Amino acid sequence: MDLEALNEFLLLEGQRKPIIKLKELQLNLPYQISSANVTASRFGECVVLELEDKVVYLPPRSTEVLKNHTLELGNGRYSLVFIGEKDTNKGNPATLFKFVKS
Repeated sequence: MDLEALNEFLLLEGQRKPIIKLKELQLNLPYQISSANVTASRFGECVVLELEDKVVYLPPRSTEVLKNHTLELGNGRYSLVFIGEKDTNKGNPATLFKFVKS
């Protein structure tokens, strides 16, 4: 038995992708989406995208539009692109993003 490999698996070492803010993605760089899910957060339902090496929670404003498209988004054929922020005159700027075919 490979005890080291077993313990690595059980301790989740190297298996958890870091959760980052959408605005922490590099500007205008496509990140391939490997899965998409709707989850409950402290702010209500939210779309979560698993990228190659990180996880991103999308803004709550996008949940209603995207929650019925998570299977399609998570099929590996689409990428997420952060395109900047926009002042909304409501305090925090809106994070802007789009999807492109991979």
